[in-house]
Amino acid sequence: MGRAEAKRVIRLSYRITKNLNLFEALIVVSILFAPFTKLRFSFFGVTEVCFIILFVLGMIYTGGILHSVKNPKFYILSKCFLILIVIMLFSWAVHILIGDPSGRTSSAVFNLFSYIMVLAALLSIDSIVAYDRNTLNWRTIMDLCFYSLSVAFIILYIISRSQSTLFGIRLLYYGKLFCPLADNIHQVSMILAPVAFFGVVMITEKRSILQKLIILALTAANLYIGSQIGSDKYDMGMVLGLIAAAIAIIYKVLELPKTEKRILILLIVTLVAVLVLLNYGKVADALVDAFAERDGHGARSSLYSLALEKSTKSILIGFGPASHIEVSAGSYYDAHQTLLAVLLQSGLLGLGVFLFFLYRVFRQLLKTPVSLAGTIPILIYLLGGDLLRRLPVWIILMIYYYHSLFRTDQMPQEITIPHTVYT
Repeated sequence: MGRAEAKRVIRLSYRITKNLNLFEALIVVSILFAPFTKLRFSFFGVTEVCFIILFVLGMIYTGGILHSVKNPKFYILSKCFLILIVIMLFSWAVHILIGDPSGRTSSAVFNLFSYIMVLAALLSIDSIVAYDRNTLNWRTIMDLCFYSLSVAFIILYIISRSQSTLFGIRLLYYGKLFCPLADNIHQVSMILAPVAFFGVVMITEKRSILQKLIILALTAANLYIGSQIGSDKYDMGMVLGLIAAAIAIIYKVLELPKTEKRILILLIVTLVAVLVLLNYGKVADALVDAFAERDGHGARSSLYSLALEKSTKSILIGFGPASHIEVSAGSYYDAHQTLLAVLLQSGLLGLGVFLFFLYRVFRQLLKTPVSLAGTIPILIYLLGGDLLRRLPVWIILMIYYYHSLFRTDQMPQEITIPHTVYT
């Protein structure tokens, strides 16, 4: 039996149904439960348990070997988190040795554990893909995540119209904002927004008119339900994402020469820029609202200022994985902004690493503009919130990345399994 045939036989042993295997099911279930943080027990929830299982099974499946590690298209996000963790540990150790530790040890351990959890989940998926590209069907994963999460939110929203709790767990935030089974609105919106855009990607790929109509209806429902959450970042991400998706679809559909398409896109961008300039005051207010999230008394602005001031005291390597903004004696807060969090915890060295690997992800997404549009809500939350510990968000970004990679058929040539998933 050859290597390719052996891989195929092993792959079939993980099959649940004809079109779904155990790895895919674990990823879908993890995303389905990701917004519902009230269902977690302490640090662990269904999402974390799924990825622990995936990590163990993935190591067994691949023989515990990381294949194609040197290939630049694999392990992008895994390498990013691995390097960040190493820098954080180094900076933490340095500040302890020089007698200048920052933050509480408990928060450092919690954050470090969270980052290792993210790394393990990313590494699980990367290793499976690198071992056998046909193991994970990204269209199947995207479809099932979209359908399951859409149906779940629709059901919960309908229930919330008649009652504010479900089995004693709240469905509404402050009695009016839709926040089902979650601690706060952002835990819901940062998952719903990019997953809702799976529908936009799916509409451009499905051939059946009926399927397109069903997906369109579910996408519209997601947009409406999302508007009831009350998150300005969600609203901004969806608006900008839909504009970008519309431009991408027009570019794809119109039967025009490439030069004329570029001129059309330039005209659209120019028109948007003119409208922004004419309404600069309103746009600026909307941006402030989105990133400050109406937090009152300038709390976010104050945290950002303190974070920048603190970062200058260890600008190169940061202070380690703890929370470092000391608002009062012995009371430390997170930066509540991803780039500032990276800067505080790993310095300019870590921030450079983080931006470099993100650039590599989005360089690939540029080849599939509709997928790129779907990640705009993630970018909004990256700029206006702290995503470092948000495991589901990084998995969603990985889904977009590998889906784009398969669509453009840019997978490495040394993989010998025939390309059957995206033909």
